[in-house]
Amino acid sequence: MILYETARLYLALRKLALPKDLLLYGRDEFEQLRDSEHHIVGRAQREGKVLHARA
Repeated sequence: MILYETARLYLALRKLALPKDLLLYGRDEFEQLRDSEHHIVGRAQREGKVLHARA
């Protein structure tokens, strides 16, 4: 599922003339990493901003 979603998002964003990296994690994996001091998921949890939320 993650691989399909990654491909779908890359295709949707390919027209943007900006460099981009997509990091997708499943809920279980995110929950394991969210409190990590040294992992990007932990940093995103602490410092990140929601740009778009589901309605």
